[in-house]
Amino acid sequence: MRDIVLDTNCLLACIANSSKFHSVWTCFLNEEFRLCVSNEIMTEYEEIIARKTSSESFNETPNRKRYKI
Repeated sequence: MRDIVLDTNCLLACIANSSKFHSVWTCFLNEEFRLCVSNEIMTEYEEIIARKTSSESFNETPNRKRYKI
């Protein structure tokens, strides 16, 4: 098993099934890699993922068209 460290953007990029980097995520799930993180990295993961998944950040994205439902 290899130890790896992924920055937040790399982590997010490899999770999507359609990503060309998805094999990294698959290897992690198959326990071929061990993801090594510090408290600081976990905090960054949490902050960035929360920001990217919040509805507020979706609405604040520049040039996003808004549609009435």
